[in-house]
Amino acid sequence: MRNNILFILFVARIAAFPSCKKVQENKIIKGEWEAEKVQTDFLTVDNAMTFLLPGYEDKSPCCKYIINFKDDETCTGTFTKDGVVMQVDDGEWYLTKFNQIYVKLGAYIDGVYDIDRKNRKFYILSTSNNATVFVGNPINAKVTMDIRRIDL
Repeated sequence: MRNNILFILFVARIAAFPSCKKVQENKIIKGEWEAEKVQTDFLTVDNAMTFLLPGYEDKSPCCKYIINFKDDETCTGTFTKDGVVMQVDDGEWYLTKFNQIYVKLGAYIDGVYDIDRKNRKFYILSTSNNATVFVGNPINAKVTMDIRRIDL
C-alpha cells in the first residue's frame, strides 16, 4: 500500500514538471518592456518607430512604446507621447523555445523572434521572417527590436 502511494506521488510530481518549466520560461519575458529601438530592412530610418508611430520622437523622454506581455499569452503595445495615449495595439505571444518567442502585435510585428539576453533587463529580439503588409504589399522582413524591462 505504501509503495502504491509513493508511486502515485512520484508520477504526480513528474507530470507537474512540464507545466513548471513553462511557467519558469514565461517569466523570462512576461511583464512590461519599453521598446527602445526597432530596425527593419524595409525602412531606411535608424529607428522604425519614428516612421510607424505618428509623432514618435527617437531618444526623447516624451515618447514611449510599452509592451505588456501578459500571463494569458496576450500582449498590448501602448504608445504614449507626453503622457497621452496615442495608440494601443493588441496581440499575442508565446515562447516557442527557451530562446525564441512568437509575437504578433499590431500591424507590423508578426514572427518568431530569437531572444538575445544582454542582461536581466535588456533583450534584443530579432527575426529574418517578420510577416507584414507594407504599402499594401505583403512582405517578410528582417526586424530587430531592442527592449528594456521596466517592471523589475
